[in-house]
Amino acid sequence: EDVRKNAEERKNKNENIYPWYTGQQPLIAYMDFPDYAKIILRNDNWSEIFEKIFKDKVSTEAKLNELKPIRDDIGHNRKLTPEKFEHLKLYSVDLLTCVRVWEQ
Repeated sequence: EDVRKNAEERKNKNENIYPWYTGQQPLIAYMDFPDYAKIILRNDNWSEIFEKIFKDKVSTEAKLNELKPIRDDIGHNRKLTPEKFEHLKLYSVDLLTCVRVWEQ
């Protein structure tokens, strides 16, 4: 519920502050990166949906936690170290592979 509330507040603030702004975005566009982990790892969501996709909750949580500071660096225009860039590539491939396999 806190994820939805925060996203709704951000959406309302961003879309109502400028009278000339007409681009309506979906609520998911106003979530923060840690919100995705909250949604995926929430017990009922995990058991009903995401366990089938990612299989290992501990590993998924660890990858998402490792990606958060990398996402923050990218979001704030900081240069990634070579090590962070490698982590980004590896963990992104791992997570996307799970999704792609599940989709097939």
